[in-house]
Amino acid sequence: MVCGNENVQSILDNVLNEIFNWTKVSTRFLVLEWPKNIGKTTIVKQLAQKYLWTFYNTDFLYIADLSDYLGKNHAIKVEVDEKEMYIEIPGEGNFVDMGTRQLIGWLSRTTFGKYKILLLENIERMTTSAANAFLKTFEESNPNNIIIATTTNKNLLLDTIVSRAFILKFEIPSHQTVIDCLKKVYIDMDLQKLDVVTSFSMNRIGFAKRLLEWSLWWKNYDDIIGYFERFIRLFEQDWFYHEKMDILTSVMKAWFLEVFLDALIFYYNKERKIEQAEKILKTVRKLDSNVWVENLLFEMVI
Repeated sequence: MVCGNENVQSILDNVLNEIFNWTKVSTRFLVLEWPKNIGKTTIVKQLAQKYLWTFYNTDFLYIADLSDYLGKNHAIKVEVDEKEMYIEIPGEGNFVDMGTRQLIGWLSRTTFGKYKILLLENIERMTTSAANAFLKTFEESNPNNIIIATTTNKNLLLDTIVSRAFILKFEIPSHQTVIDCLKKVYIDMDLQKLDVVTSFSMNRIGFAKRLLEWSLWWKNYDDIIGYFERFIRLFEQDWFYHEKMDILTSVMKAWFLEVFLDALIFYYNKERKIEQAEKILKTVRKLDSNVWVENLLFEMVI
C-alpha cells in the first residue's frame, strides 16, 4: 500500500475488481487527481500487476511523463513520428513515445488476457487536438480496455474529458503518517532527519524517499528548512536580490538545487501562486542549457 491514501487505493481496487469480475460499471476511464510524488502511478502499477497477473508485460502500457528528464513539457500529441518515438534517458534507459493514434492502435489489438490497462501519466500534457482525437476512445472504449490517467489538477483538463471520467481525488497524508511510513523502510535512519525531510517534502511520500536516497550527497539537512522558509519570505518582495542569491548559492554548493526548486514549485502551486511557480519552473527548464546557472538564478529572483 502507498502511504496515506488507503481509501483511494481501496476504491480503485474495488472498481477494478468489479470490472474483472464482469460486473457492469458506468465507465472504464478513471482519472486520479492530486499533486506529484504521492504515489498515484505506483498504486496503478501495483494493482495492474495484481489483476493482469501473468499478462502484465503484454496487456499493460505505461505512458510516462518525461518532462523532468527532457527539461521541457513532454506533450502527448496526436501522432509521434517514427524517427522521434525512441527517447534515451541517460541512466534510465530507452523509452518509446506514442501519440493518441498509436495508443488507439495498441488498444484495438487483441488482448492476451481478459483486459488491457493503459496508464497515462499527467494527462494534462495531452494537446487539445490529441485529446479530441481520443475522446471517442475515452467514451466508447472497447469493453476489454481500461484507461487510467493521473493529473495534478483536473481543472487543467478539457471539460469533455472530465465529463467522461470517474475521478478519484488523492489526499496528502499527515506529517506523522509519512514519518511512520518512512520508518518502516529506513529502519536505522535518525528520527530528526526523517522529520526534517518530511517537512521539506510537505508530506509527499515519494518526494521524501527521493531526498533520503540522495542523502549521501548532502550533509547540512538541518539548514534546509531554514533556507526554504527564508527564501519564501524574500521571493515575493521586489528587493533583497543578494540575499536570495546567497540562499540559492548555498543550496547549490551543499545540496541539489533542482530538488530545492522543485519543492518551491510545489509550494507555490499548492498556495495557488501560479506566477511564482511559473517563474521558477521556467528557470528549471533552462538548467540544462549552456547558460550560466548563476545568471539563470539571478534572472529568477529579480
